[in-house]
Amino acid sequence: MGRWNVSATAVTGALTAAVATPRRALATLAGNSLLFRVVPDALLPTIGRVADSFADTALIPFVLAVLAVRGEELRLVGAGFDWLLLGYLVYQLLPRLFSDADPAASVVGRRRFRLLTTVLVCVFAIPIADQMPGAFSRSVLPSVVTSVVNQSDVFVSVLVGWILASSTLIGLYIHRWWWREATIDERVAFMDQIRPGSPTDEQKESMREDLSRDNWVAPVSNGLGVASCALILVAVCLFLSFIVGFIGILFPLPQVVVLVGVAAPAVGKRLPDGVISSGTGIRNRAVDIEMRFYRVLKYTSTSRKGMMVAPFFVVGTLLSMLLTLLSFVAIALFVFIAIYRPDVFLSARISVLTRWNIAGYLLCATVPGLFSLWFWVRETERVPQFLQDWERRRPGTASVAEESLPAPATRPPGVLLVPTAFVSLFPVFFWIGRQETVPFLPNAAFAVAWPLALGLTVWAVRWTLRADPQPPWTETYALPGAYLLQLLWVQVLFDALDQPLLPTAEFVAVAVGGVVMFFMPDLLSRTDRTTDNGTVQLVLGTGLSGGVLVLFGGVLYLFEQQLGLFAVAGGTVVIALGMIGAGILWLDDRT
Repeated sequence: MGRWNVSATAVTGALTAAVATPRRALATLAGNSLLFRVVPDALLPTIGRVADSFADTALIPFVLAVLAVRGEELRLVGAGFDWLLLGYLVYQLLPRLFSDADPAASVVGRRRFRLLTTVLVCVFAIPIADQMPGAFSRSVLPSVVTSVVNQSDVFVSVLVGWILASSTLIGLYIHRWWWREATIDERVAFMDQIRPGSPTDEQKESMREDLSRDNWVAPVSNGLGVASCALILVAVCLFLSFIVGFIGILFPLPQVVVLVGVAAPAVGKRLPDGVISSGTGIRNRAVDIEMRFYRVLKYTSTSRKGMMVAPFFVVGTLLSMLLTLLSFVAIALFVFIAIYRPDVFLSARISVLTRWNIAGYLLCATVPGLFSLWFWVRETERVPQFLQDWERRRPGTASVAEESLPAPATRPPGVLLVPTAFVSLFPVFFWIGRQETVPFLPNAAFAVAWPLALGLTVWAVRWTLRADPQPPWTETYALPGAYLLQLLWVQVLFDALDQPLLPTAEFVAVAVGGVVMFFMPDLLSRTDRTTDNGTVQLVLGTGLSGGVLVLFGGVLYLFEQQLGLFAVAGGTVVIALGMIGAGILWLDDRT
C-alpha cells in the first residue's frame, strides 16, 4: 500500500471543495470513476509508482492521493467510486419521489433517513449488478461471496432477508424518530402522502378515530399505519435497487451522462450573448429535462396507476441507454477503423454496394437506441399528464389529479415502430457479416432497405416536431406497446448474435406478464366500484393482484427459477397482508 503521509489539511480542503454542491460532488465521483476505470492495465504500475513518489507533497490533490495505492487495486477503487456515485444519486433523488408538503417532506427529507435508505438500496443493488455481465465490470464483492449469492436459492433467501430487514429498520426509524411525537392529524396526513391513492374525508375521519381510541384498536391501527408506510418505502427501495443494479453495468454511460449534465448548464451560462438563445439554451434545456424527470418520478410514486407505469418507464429508459451505449461503441469502432485501417473501406475487393451499406450498418447500430431514448425523453412530458387523467376518471382520486401541468408533448408516430425498421435489419446485417464472400442479393436488398428506413425515421422526427400532441389517455396502449417493442428488439439482437436471451415460451411469459401487471390497477379500480365495503375491497384487490403474481411466478418458474420464486413469494406476501388487513378491518367494524 502506498504512503498516506499527505497533509490532512490539503486532503480535507480538496474533499470540501469537491463536495461543496451536489453538482460538484456528482462531477467528482463521475470523473474519478472514469479515471480509474479507463486507465490501461499497462500503465497501472507506472501510475502507482509515480503517485507514490509524490505522496509527500503537501498540496497533493485528492485524486493523486488515492492513486498512491498499488496499481492493481485501482480497478477496485474505480468500482467503489461507481457505487458512491450511484448511492449519491439515490440520496439526492429520494426526497423528490414523494410529496413536497409536510409531514412527508420533513420525514423523507431527513439526512439520517436518506442515508439509511441509500445504504439499503445499494446493499441489494450490488449483488443484482454482480449477476449481470458488464463490459468493464469489476465486482466489489469477494469472489467467494459472489459465487454463493449467485445461486438461485441463496439469492431468493437474500432477497427475503433484505425485505424483512429493510421493513424492520425503516419501520423502527419512522416509529422512533417521528411517529411517537406526531399528532393524529400529522399521522393521517403522512399516510395519505406516502401511500398511493387518496382516502375520502369519511375514511380520514375513521382513521383518526381508530388511531386515538383507548382500547386495543389504537396500538394496532398505529402499528398498521407504520407498517403500511414502511412497506411502501421498502417497495420503492427495492425498485431503486433493481434500477441502480442495472445502471451499474452500463459504464461509462452513467458517468458520461452525469458529467454532461453537470457541464452543460455551466457551459451554457458562460457562452456569450447571442449564442444558443443568449447563452442560456443549454442550461435551460438541461434543467428542463431534469425537472421533467423528477415530475415523472413524483407522479409515478403517488398515483395508484403510477406504481405500474414506473417499471415500464424506467426499464424502457434503461434499455434505451444500453442500446445507446452500444451505438457509441459502434461509432467508436467505425472511427477507429476509418483512421487506422482505411484500407478496409478502400480496398479494391470491397464492392461499391458494400461501401454504400457501411453507412447502413452504422445506422442499424445507432438509430434504435438514440430514437428510443428521444422517445422516453418526450414521454417525461406525457406520463404525468396521463396519470393525472387516469386518476380524474376514477374514484379515490390521488392528489396528482388536483395539480396543474403543462400541455403534453407530441409522441412519435407508431410509438417505436419506426426504429423497429432498423431493428428488423439486424439479422440481415449480422448474417452478411458472417459470410466469407458477401452475397449479392442480400447485400442489394440491404442497400435498398436501409435508406427507406432512414427516410421513415426522418419523416417521423419531422412529424413529431410539427404535429399536435395526442390525448393523454392514449398512453394506455403506447406504454405497453413500447415495452413489447423494446423487449422484441433485445430478443432480436441477441438472436442475431446467436446468443438467445430468452426461450420463446419465457419471452412470451415475460411479455404477457408485464402487460397484465400494467393493467392491474385498472382491474382493481373496477373491483372497488362493485362494493363500498372496505374489507371486501381489500380482499378482492390483494387477492387479484397477489393471485396474478403467483400464477405468473408459477409459469415463469418453469423457465427461470429465480424470477419465478421471486414472483410467487411476492404474490404470497400480498395475499397474506391483505388477509391480515381484512381481518383487522372486520374486527374494527365490530368494536
